Amino acid sequence: MVSAYLKGEIENLPSDETKAPRPSAKQITRAEVMLELWHHIALIEKGDRKRLKRAVYLKASGMRPRAVQELTGLNYQQLWKAQKDACSDVWEKIMQLSQLGG
Repeated sequence: MVSAYLKGEIENLPSDETKAPRPSAKQITRAEVMLELWHHIALIEKGDRKRLKRAVYLKASGMRPRAVQELTGLNYQQLWKAQKDACSDVWEKIMQLSQLGG
């Protein structure tokens, strides 16, 4: 942005207080539905994995990985595996539901 301003390509610089755009209601709803699906359906058979569920939920909610690790006590590999497991669980459930519907 600054280089474009210096070259004269744009008239004004954005303000320092520019905020990230807010997600649309559709994006928020989609994210909530996916988290709900994973928490209440995809891991039902996996038993008590409260710490892993919480870690994936916090990461999906936008918390930085290091903060999630400090809060849950997981190391990097454990957090990565929990995230991969969550993705595959959701994908399996989506495929199962798509086969039922079509």
